[in-house]
Amino acid sequence: MTRAFKPEFNIREKLKSLDYAHIPYEKMPAGSVIQVATKRATQGLTVSTTNWTALTDFNLDFYPKYSDSKVWINVMSHYYVQSLGSLNWSGANYKLHSSVHGDLIKDADYGEALFNASTAQRYMGTRNFSFTHVPYANELRYTIYGKCHSSGAAVQYHTSSYGMQGLLTVMEIRQ
Repeated sequence: MTRAFKPEFNIREKLKSLDYAHIPYEKMPAGSVIQVATKRATQGLTVSTTNWTALTDFNLDFYPKYSDSKVWINVMSHYYVQSLGSLNWSGANYKLHSSVHGDLIKDADYGEALFNASTAQRYMGTRNFSFTHVPYANELRYTIYGKCHSSGAAVQYHTSSYGMQGLLTVMEIRQ
């Protein structure tokens, strides 16, 4: 008869020593969220030009951990338009710009548009749009721009007395 002796150990202590609380980024499977960053627009800006204007305090510096990760960007923004006349189109336009890639997405000519048929009108709205790309870069600045369709109808972006302000969210997803 042969007897085997095993040293005693506490299974709970052994599991604690394996450090499953932190999984290295390299071992995360495709589709895992690596990081999320947000920026809230806290200052309003009135734009009365048909040229693209960077919205005050509405940009975010982002540092992907992997240059081949997919980056998902979501923009939520509030605007208020007041038309000064009739028989014209007014509208709020948005553009998402990357410091590395240039313009990623932008509204067509009218953007969020309204035709004023008879008198001066006011309207408010929110925009929500998303964009996904693989940046192949390790430092990015995303900036939101706005403009008005007609110089006769200024656009107020992120005015706190008119509702929710802007929120920019950037998420890195492992590929």
